[in-house]
Amino acid sequence: MVGDGCAPDLGVQCGGGEGASIKFNSGSGWQLLYQFPPGITESPRLWPSVTDGALLVTGTFDQYGVGMAFIDNGVSAFHATVDGYGAYGGFAVGPDLAYVIEASLLRYSGGAWSTVGDLGLADWLPLLAVWADPQGAIVTGYNQTIATQEGTGPMTTLSGVPAGEYRAVWAFGRNDVWFGNTAAQLLHYDGSKWQVHSTGANSMDGIRNLWGVSGTVYFTTSREFGRWNGSQVEILLEAASADLVGEATDFFGTIWGRSANEVFIAIRDSRYRNNACGSVFMLWFDGAQFHQF
Repeated sequence: MVGDGCAPDLGVQCGGGEGASIKFNSGSGWQLLYQFPPGITESPRLWPSVTDGALLVTGTFDQYGVGMAFIDNGVSAFHATVDGYGAYGGFAVGPDLAYVIEASLLRYSGGAWSTVGDLGLADWLPLLAVWADPQGAIVTGYNQTIATQEGTGPMTTLSGVPAGEYRAVWAFGRNDVWFGNTAAQLLHYDGSKWQVHSTGANSMDGIRNLWGVSGTVYFTTSREFGRWNGSQVEILLEAASADLVGEATDFFGTIWGRSANEVFIAIRDSRYRNNACGSVFMLWFDGAQFHQF
């Protein structure tokens, strides 16, 4: 979890140029894991990684430029990226293997960057999300763009993709891949055919985030948190309020987990705006009930 600004409760005093920090909560309160030095010009973003792996952070670092950093055991290892545009997506596979979406898909391995592939998309129609494993990556984008990549080979665009713009991807294997689109649909690809599942979500911008384990796929839109339970879609929680056109004024952010009973969701809820800790917090879903950090 990356937070901007000072944090007196964690010993980070206010005074300007505090940078950002990563904090963690083991169930007994928030603790500081890593403090970025002052002067970061663009707020870093924390991306998914394998469970218990190094954290992947991208951003513009004042002392180094645009790039990514592995944060592992309180130590940061920065690597400038090739394109220098700023990341649209990222995924850490291991302590020395990561994928980052900038103007194209970049692969960091063995201490060096390589451009995995460029699908010829315009700069204003970038790739939007990436999932990866040691064998390669799967990327999504606008105009029903979905492509796969293996090893050091090029990206291959999938054919027959249902219409839509795809902002989220999660996979249990190359023949068991889930996607979320702007029509708030969940789509499953088994390596040869597609299956479309309506979620009933009302968010105008569709599914933003996916995370899965053991055949269960959790998703968030701006207004809903739900899951595919193996046989059907369930909406588990809805945002508290919406504006006149139906978009959430309170909304769900990123999602991550360790098991089907240990899923964490970032949320903003204006009902808590007068709380000492503000209106942004984490929810833990234990498979049946929600608990607020």
